[in-house]
Amino acid sequence: MRNTGYEKPACHDKRDGESDEGNANQGDSQKIIQAMRIHYNYVRVHSMLMKTLAQKAGIQLDLQGNKIESLIRLAAFKTPKA
Repeated sequence: MRNTGYEKPACHDKRDGESDEGNANQGDSQKIIQAMRIHYNYVRVHSMLMKTLAQKAGIQLDLQGNKIESLIRLAAFKTPKA
């Protein structure tokens, strides 16, 4: 095997726990996916149904004005305190 003078970066040597940055990125990715799912189901009006998928499923939340802000306020109000 010939020597190319190239060494693998140290971050590629981690196998067991991966890098901390990789784990953080995965957690951030999951949060973004969940936010997209919530927007898709509760905020976005379906072009054929003319209502959100949540409304089609019978979930009435009475989101007014800024629907995302209303949804956050509703979630904060309904979440039980520890």
